[in-house]
Amino acid sequence: MKKVVALVVAIFFTLALAPMAYAQSACGTVSFTLTPNQGPAGSSVSYSGSGARSSDLLGLFFDTVSGTTLLGITTSDGSGNFNDVLTIPADAVVGSHNIIVEGTDSEDIDIACPETFTVTESVQQNAYAPASLPATLPSTGFMLLLPAAGLVLGGLGAATFRKNRRKA
Repeated sequence: MKKVVALVVAIFFTLALAPMAYAQSACGTVSFTLTPNQGPAGSSVSYSGSGARSSDLLGLFFDTVSGTTLLGITTSDGSGNFNDVLTIPADAVVGSHNIIVEGTDSEDIDIACPETFTVTESVQQNAYAPASLPATLPSTGFMLLLPAAGLVLGGLGAATFRKNRRKA
């Protein structure tokens, strides 16, 4: 009975610690680079790498391999090489971040290989974007003429009605 309890406890701790070990795993045979390795949030970055398993799907993540920070998915070629372009999230804060390649290396070992990218500034607004319009347009005085025009037209209508009534 003690052996069964010890085995269950060992399995529990192995399973509980497995995600932590995976998140901190080394690159194995995989190496990759970012070009450039710094820039503003929202910028495009080229990456290239080697040492992945042949024809393997690789995920690229921003800061973590969980959650909704997936930047893209690429496939390594028959030699384990990969390259593409990714976009740094527009809401990334200034500072150092990890771009993580997750997949399998050429020795069939799961990897989560980080490379540092430094966000240097927030996204700049488009220099050609139109200036914001005022909440209200300037008054031309046209609206002041409407009541006067209504009175004139009403008076003409009454005069015409009175004139037609006299004829009858």
